[in-house]
This record gives sequence, C-alpha cells and structure tokens, in this order.
Amino acid sequence: MTDLVIEILTTLFAINGVAFIVYTLYMRKVKKTLPRTPGELQERIRELCAAGERAKAVKITRWTLEGISLRRAHQIVEEVAAGREIPLVPGEMVLRLPAPLHERVRRLLQTDGEVQAVAIVREEMPGLSLKNANDAVLAVGRGAPPAAA
Repeated sequence: MTDLVIEILTTLFAINGVAFIVYTLYMRKVKKTLPRTPGELQERIRELCAAGERAKAVKITRWTLEGISLRRAHQIVEEVAAGREIPLVPGEMVLRLPAPLHERVRRLLQTDGEVQAVAIVREEMPGLSLKNANDAVLAVGRGAPPAAA
C-alpha cells in the first residue's frame, strides 16, 4: 500500500513540475507581447474593449503595470474605454497624479515630507498600492507632470 502512495505522490509532483514549466513558458511569451508604453497599452485596451473583452483588457493592464490593484486596473480600463487618457508617465509606467494632489505632493517634497506625501496619495486615491503611491511621489520629485484634466 505504501508503494502505491509513493507512486501517486511521485506522479503528482511530476505533473506539478510540468505544469509549472508550461506556465513559465506561457508567461514568458505573454510578457514579450505586452505593451511597452502607455500609448501602446491604451491602444490595446481600446481594441479589447471594442471587441467586448474588458476582462482581458484588465488582465493585460495588471500584467503591464505590475503591482497595481485589480480595482485600479478596472478604473484604467474604464477611463480608456470612455475616451480618457491613462494618467501615466511615458516610459516609466508610473501613475501621474491629478493637478491639485500633484501640487500638494510637490510642496511636501520640498520640506522633506516624502512619507507624508505617500500617505496623502494613498488617502486621496483609495485602492492604490503602497508601492504605486511611492512611485508616483518619487516621479513628482523627479519632475513628472501632473495628469491631464
């Protein structure tokens, strides 16, 4: 009986290993075809929304902008579907802040209030991850412009 259990476990581990390899190869292929700029991402989202594939648009948005929440990915897809531009800094894929929030963050950064600025961004933009809020604050510190109204 124990030989049978060992054989079953060995088979399950082998199947799991093969599944992991297949998944890894699939993700490599997917990552190569992901949009590289905010413009490419917007175009892909528009195409998918026009084809009625919003769920796929959300998935590609989350893969492209690693670390964003599902809620934020939905917001981005809805914004693009409504004809608005994604608030991202080209080449960095970092969230751009609305003008009033951008100005508050800029002033806080001048007084070494980086931690407070991140807290304010997270408070003003619920659902935003700590990493994305920090990246947005750092982008403001590097001179990124605010989001277009």
